[in-house]
Formats: sequence, structure tokens, C-alpha cells
Amino acid sequence: MKINHHKLPEHALSGQRQLTHFHFGQPGLGEKIYLQAGLHADELPGMLVLHYLKRLLSQAERRGEIQSEIIIVPLANPAGIAQVLLNSGIGRFDLVSGRNFNRDFPDLARLAEPRVASILSDEAKRPGDEKHLRQQIRAAMVAALHELPAPSEVAAIRQHLLQLACDADLVLDLHCDDHAILHLYADPAWRDQVETLAQFLAIDTVLLSQDSGGGSFDEACGLPWHRLAAQHPSLTQLAPACMAVTVELRGQQDVSHALASADAERIYHYLQHRGAITGPAPVMPQREIVMLPFTAG
Repeated sequence: MKINHHKLPEHALSGQRQLTHFHFGQPGLGEKIYLQAGLHADELPGMLVLHYLKRLLSQAERRGEIQSEIIIVPLANPAGIAQVLLNSGIGRFDLVSGRNFNRDFPDLARLAEPRVASILSDEAKRPGDEKHLRQQIRAAMVAALHELPAPSEVAAIRQHLLQLACDADLVLDLHCDDHAILHLYADPAWRDQVETLAQFLAIDTVLLSQDSGGGSFDEACGLPWHRLAAQHPSLTQLAPACMAVTVELRGQQDVSHALASADAERIYHYLQHRGAITGPAPVMPQREIVMLPFTAG
């Protein structure tokens, strides 16, 4: 396991925080998988789940079983976790701007478009394979983000999280609701694959939306491929290339070591099913999944 600390811009005079992420496996080996929690910093269940998942991955790495690149960010919002009022966390909205922390992520399709156009022009002259083209476009997205100015700490958080995740094959953003059952949000283009994920995570309800508006993190990762394909029909065969899902881990009060440990094991078994981790192949659970269209209100 490699631990990286990314320093954020000063939020106040002599005040500086950092984002910490944990890396397993190695880049270029199998898929790239990204998991984060705590983007809404008042939502604790996902943070504890990733604590337990990190333990499982560390054990798997020592056994030489990880066959992919896996990045975990257990606390994705250091600015939000610092927002406490009368002993209560209020890390859903940025107290400076009033904006939801899970909104306003950069539009990667717009940012990367000049680079993508250049890549496609070169590809027209000497066509390559789809895998190579996909990697070129992912690299263009990362490069565009590197050049994007970050005028504030919160903007820098959004930028860095997206840099870590935008070139991944799978993105799981862990959240929870006030009071809720397990459910998740996903792009309808991934309907069949998301049903498998829901089976492993013991989720009965899936809400489907490709673009709910607002620039949420999961859609900032997955939606650019649809937008680029709409501008460049030659990319249709590549879209979508990132399965980005928001997983809602029940309600805010549903925090316990028993629940978190069980949820971490379910995610671990799903990663085994994808081939990201070797070991005895888990049996896919069978349950009836309800899939519903979702429109943001």
C-alpha cells in the first residue's frame, strides 16, 4: 500500500489541510478502480466502510492477490469535516459559498475537447485500437484538469478528486441519506453491470439517471464520455468508459462496526467478481432488483 498526501491551498492565514489517498496494486495492471467516502462530510457510514475495506485490501496485497489498481479516499472532504457547529458536523454545504459539496465539479468534456479533437485527427491518419484510443482520451482529461486553476480550497478538492477518478474503469462514491434503505444511483447505460453490483451489495433499489444536473461527482466522471461521443460520433463505441455509481449506505445514524465490516466485505467480493482481486470466486447473490428512473427535483 502506498499512501499519498496532497496539500491543499491555504484556507486561512497559516491554515492548510491535505487530502490523503491509499493506493493498492499498480497502475496499468488490470482495471483502475476508485472508491471514496465523506464528500458530504456529515455522512459517516462510508468512511467506516472504507476503513474496513482498506484492511481487506492490505491483507490481499500481502498475499499477492490484487490484480488491478485500486485507489481509496476514505475522507474526500477535509474542508467539510472541519465544519462543526455545536458539536454537530455540517459538512454537506460549503459555508463560504453555500453550495453543495457534491455539485459544481468541472465539465471534463468541455475541458478536454481541444485535446480530444487533436487525438481524433491523428487517429484518422493512422487508426489504432479502441483500448489505446480510450487511454489517450483519459490522459487528455487528466491533462486538462492539471491545467485548470483552483482559486479556492474547495475548488482544489474537486479538481484533485476528479484527477484521481476520471480515468478509472469503476468509480464508487459512498454516501448516505438522512433516513433510508440501501440504494444507489447509476447511469442507465450501465444497467446490467449495475444490477450485478446491486446483487453483491445487497441493494434492492437502483435509481437510473444519465444527467440529473448540477455536476455531481459520479456524473462528472461518467457523463463526459456521452458528451464527447455526441460531438464525435467515432467515439460512440467507447461510450461509456467509466462506470461511476453513487452508493447510498442507509441513513446517517446507521453507523456501526458490524454494518461497516459487512458492507466492506460485500464490496470486496464484488471486486473479486470483477477480477480485480484473485482468490476463491464468490457466488453472486440472487435478489430482485427494482430499477427506477430518477429526475432531480
